[in-house]
Amino acid sequence: MRRLLPGLFLLLPALAHQATTYGEEGAGGNLTRVAVFTAVFLVALFATAWIGLRQAKKRGGREVLWAVFPTVVVAVVGAMVGAAIWSYKPVGGAALALELTAQRYWWGLAYPELGMKSAGEGWIPVGARVEIRARSQDLFYSLSVPGLELTMDAVPGQTTRAWVQAKKPGVYGGVQTEYVGPATDKMRLRLLALPSERFQALITAVQNFTPPEPPEVFLSRCAACHTVRGTKAQGTLGPDLTLFALRTTFGSGVWPNREAFLRPWIQNAPGMKPGVKMPAFPDLSEAELKALLAYLKRLGPEGLDFTDLIRVEEP
Repeated sequence: MRRLLPGLFLLLPALAHQATTYGEEGAGGNLTRVAVFTAVFLVALFATAWIGLRQAKKRGGREVLWAVFPTVVVAVVGAMVGAAIWSYKPVGGAALALELTAQRYWWGLAYPELGMKSAGEGWIPVGARVEIRARSQDLFYSLSVPGLELTMDAVPGQTTRAWVQAKKPGVYGGVQTEYVGPATDKMRLRLLALPSERFQALITAVQNFTPPEPPEVFLSRCAACHTVRGTKAQGTLGPDLTLFALRTTFGSGVWPNREAFLRPWIQNAPGMKPGVKMPAFPDLSEAELKALLAYLKRLGPEGLDFTDLIRVEEP
């Protein structure tokens, strides 16, 4: 038995890693791993203590105390951990799922249950519990949305989960806190919290919206990277533009969605956001540029305006 214990302790770091790594099953599976690791550790600890006590009895003196005291301390801590695990109830029962996909330098948003996609800016209902699922396509990212008390990571090949609940209507701004390149400060996220009736009106309008066919200049210059649902534009490298006109910002929540900012962005995006994958189009004619700007204004159902929302908390 004594010869097997060192090997058992060598396995504990691997078990600890598994216990603190989130997988696709979420918090429930993670807690199971924590409980297994704790149980294995305590069994090994008590086995070691039992052997130590046997040796201490043979030698007598204070060696018994040195064997018993640390065992009792760790046992108490283990009992506290066990009680916490037993009483913990994973957050669930989300009314809405929102998937975030991070890549340099923007956040893609998808609502799998609603068939909606956006980029840099999304919408959530006030008072409803929303499950956030984050993943990354390239690097390690860390998102912080102070107003929603949200801090979570986006890791390649892994999905992390968190739950948020907006207490009042408004704009909740977030930033990417891990340095990933020159435009790290321009990789933001905005969640617009809407009253339930206003959010439902948005969903209804989006589901009934049919995007117009793109002009020729969009198909030749933009469609290879951007998607507009139901049209010939089916690119996947850049953000989905189907609901672009509904967003109050662009460039991952950085610039107001107005022509004064869109015009220079289309002509020279890398000049406004270093490192961005979107190329510059300095050769566009004035007529082509106007056609693109006019088309972007039509990407979204009419009658919806969210510029009246007040910023709840910006970083």
